[in-house]
Amino acid sequence: MQPLTIHYEGYWQCRQATDPDPSNDPRGASGYTFALGYENDLDQIIRLQRDEIPDCDFRDAPPPSYPPEHATKQFGVFVTGVTLGGKPFVRAAQALREGKIRWMPQGHPMSGPKFELRNTITYFPVSDGIFMPIVPFDFQVESSDQAIILRRDDALDPDDPEKKIWEIADYKVYARRCPVNWFDNSDEAMTAVGVSLDGTNSSSAFFQKRKEWLQLQLVEEDDVVRREAIKNRLYNINFFSSNADGCRLETRLGACAVWDFALKGCNISVKGEDKLGGRITNDSDWGVRFWMGAFDGDLMRGYMRGTLTVPFEKS
Repeated sequence: MQPLTIHYEGYWQCRQATDPDPSNDPRGASGYTFALGYENDLDQIIRLQRDEIPDCDFRDAPPPSYPPEHATKQFGVFVTGVTLGGKPFVRAAQALREGKIRWMPQGHPMSGPKFELRNTITYFPVSDGIFMPIVPFDFQVESSDQAIILRRDDALDPDDPEKKIWEIADYKVYARRCPVNWFDNSDEAMTAVGVSLDGTNSSSAFFQKRKEWLQLQLVEEDDVVRREAIKNRLYNINFFSSNADGCRLETRLGACAVWDFALKGCNISVKGEDKLGGRITNDSDWGVRFWMGAFDGDLMRGYMRGTLTVPFEKS
């Protein structure tokens, strides 16, 4: 038996109010993220695929703001490769080519995964790390034709899966689900979205291109409500990227958190594993490691890169 590791990366969305707003503020008032115009209320849900997002809640971005290799696929987290025992595994990689990563469940706006931070109630730097678990955590990999589906969940408290975070008295029970590392300025995160610390691809240049694109959209937009939404976006970019507030939009592009934990849940679903060239054994934990960062407060999306590792017997 060898570890089968599925590599993935791409853009995710989280429409959430930011400090000093309460994390569950529906529209945003004093932070740097806002629900505008026809958009639904901010719901805090982390979404990894475009088909999970209503059109009214998806803010478009101009191609120049993203690396050339992502010009035709500006949103979504997709499989980028597969290794077996640390070496490229061509058969599985071909079977999962352009496969999608999802965090379940989908559909209901209140039931999807969220950052459980609650304005520093569960998010605070301590000696044990940064406390920001993602709840619920139900990981799924699906091939582009959905012939292959690998899915497993993980509870905050494996001994009592129904417990909510506020019902767990000892934070050490779910500490493993929190980030194991945090970077204020991650080169890897910024490079992933085409940003550098200085020069023509700096964070300032990144948002300057956004402003120019939005100004063009404003000229072409006839709808009064959409015009006001664009005007607000322009104001927010100007205010939060150039004032004494610490350039919050720009600094968040470098922020990056790393998670690394085992999926221990009993809810396991495996479909089409033979197409991978072997069999996944269900008597061991699965492992996930990923980072999330490069958060763009205007688009309310960021970038992630990571792996899912499962016990595997090659046929």
